Amino acid sequence: MELTIIRLNDLMADEVSSMIAETFDSFVAKDFTLEGIDSFHEYILPQSLLDRQNLGGLTLVAIYNDSIAGMIEIIDNNQLSLFYVAKEFQKLGIGKELFIEAVRRVKNNHLDTLTVKASLFAKNVYSKLGFERTSEPVSEKGMTTVPMVYYIHE
Repeated sequence: MELTIIRLNDLMADEVSSMIAETFDSFVAKDFTLEGIDSFHEYILPQSLLDRQNLGGLTLVAIYNDSIAGMIEIIDNNQLSLFYVAKEFQKLGIGKELFIEAVRRVKNNHLDTLTVKASLFAKNVYSKLGFERTSEPVSEKGMTTVPMVYYIHE
């Protein structure tokens, strides 16, 4: 497997945004209202991705055999806000490698937890990575999510 994980840059923002939108629309959107879908699509605009990174966020992109295969974004030091692997690259371990690299990088900031508001579709993926549910599902702005936490171990 030829996998490289790098920080998001201007040259790939459009393609990363498109990959997220396609994956979201295929798997996650069914659990959101139209308001939630519209809000999400605004959140993942290329300039929005770049702006969050420029404000201190960490956005990592997985390149597999010269294709953008996935991405992960951490904002506010410990909030996992986006985590997507393109449909054709799922079940290859790319998501796990992205997550491991993101944890390695935030561990350097002496953080002991990561939090996520997992979509209903993704909650089992997060559980497999070691996240624990912290409350019942929450609905806001047309999006139903499950608050979860991951405890970073040394």
